[in-house]
Amino acid sequence: MSTLLKEIINNIRDLSESEFTFLIKFDQNEFKLIEYSSKISAEFNFENILQSISELDFEIIQNSISNYFGFSSEIVDTFPLGNFQYYVFSASKEVDHFSKKNKKIHSNLSELLKILLPETEAKTDKSPAGIDYFHLFAKASNELVFMLDQNGTFTFMNNSGLKQLKFSEDEIIGNHFLEIVSDDSKFIAGEAFQKIINEKKAIELNLVLIPKVSLEQNYFLKLIPIFKENELENLLGIASNNTAINSEKKKSDELTERLKEAHRLNEIERDRAKQQISILHELNDLKNEFISNVSHELRTPLASIIGFSETIVEDANLTVEKAKEFSDVILTESKRLAKLINDVLDFSELENEKQHLAKSTINIIEILNDSVNSFTDECNKKNIVLTSKLPESEIVIYADNERLKKAFNYLLANAVKFTKQNGRITFIAQEFLKEVEIVISDTGIGISEQKLPLLFDKFSKVKRTNNNLPGAGFGLVTVKQIIDLHKGLIRVKSEVDKGTSFIIRLPKYSFN
Repeated sequence: MSTLLKEIINNIRDLSESEFTFLIKFDQNEFKLIEYSSKISAEFNFENILQSISELDFEIIQNSISNYFGFSSEIVDTFPLGNFQYYVFSASKEVDHFSKKNKKIHSNLSELLKILLPETEAKTDKSPAGIDYFHLFAKASNELVFMLDQNGTFTFMNNSGLKQLKFSEDEIIGNHFLEIVSDDSKFIAGEAFQKIINEKKAIELNLVLIPKVSLEQNYFLKLIPIFKENELENLLGIASNNTAINSEKKKSDELTERLKEAHRLNEIERDRAKQQISILHELNDLKNEFISNVSHELRTPLASIIGFSETIVEDANLTVEKAKEFSDVILTESKRLAKLINDVLDFSELENEKQHLAKSTINIIEILNDSVNSFTDECNKKNIVLTSKLPESEIVIYADNERLKKAFNYLLANAVKFTKQNGRITFIAQEFLKEVEIVISDTGIGISEQKLPLLFDKFSKVKRTNNNLPGAGFGLVTVKQIIDLHKGLIRVKSEVDKGTSFIIRLPKYSFN
């Protein structure tokens, strides 16, 4: 039986992952070391520990052992048997080494010692008081406790186990353990038995057991071998039903995944909020720049109007020729100012969707010809060659005549403004199956590729190299708004000092 006791102490040490395990007995004011198991090669003399202390107290002995070996983590289980007190003390040099699982294993195996010690100490199956500790422990336990013989046949199962598996004692005793193991777990169980025989030590494993009535259940088992003369005599098993635990773990894992997903969504929303704040700041900056541009465009013609008007009023000696010249300047600047104000109002109406398109069936070729004719004189003044390649036959679309004319006129005005003397502007229209394409191309100063995306941004005014021509920075945005409202498409291609091409596609009128 001392061999069995040694084996149990070894199992406690191994399964609780400790470095040293002691079984100490307190007997008539005297501490005795019954058994110990060590992973440390250093010699240990318990008598030296006892001689070094001044008081018979287990806590003092525990501290002395810990100091002697430099232990930092301990587990202690203690229980009385008759007139004796027993201590199962395990230790490790690692700080906070023992987990809850280690401590539970340690406690369960200590209970086994409590069962077997009376037989070891008194050389009898009963304690001096005549109590059968093994069956007392099995009866009190809520776990499934069973005993197998060397062939794997049940020789005992406690009431808790019988209730869990829905068997009577007669139905389970004498049957082989594998008969209650699911087909998927039989191979695992066979390997476990073989490992116990080969290594002669306790093992832990998970198996699926089959109750007589009800669904298969997941169990966590500890199997402890009992050897006699190096031959396996019995196998003690303690099993915990993990089905509910696994179900809770599954729920916990699902909740964890949902929490992770919620966290990811929260992060996405945070990023969106940051992006929106950044966009708002950017829009605010653009609006400030827009207001500055508009203010400048308003101030310039106003300054000319006020200056020349004051001169006409205050200079009594002003000649008729000069007065007419100044009046012409005032008229030109007034028209420029009126155009700017109308553009701002038009832009605002389109932006706020207050202005609905007055659509009707129109011949877009007529609009394009009118636009070309209205810019012929301006092109002649700058020696710009204006070429139009428009179909002679009509192309009918469903659109707002005035809005489209405004868009094309702005693009042509833009081309004239940014094309130098002796340049060229080409106006082309092509008919496709369901669309009409209009191309306005010039040989002007062009726009860099990096600035092209800003052309249609609200309030953004693209600054061109060596150019100080007036503009508030919302003309092309207005053009795009008009084309978008007609469910069309506008694109731009440009190279610096080579020119710019605007390509517009509009849907043709469907007579169906």
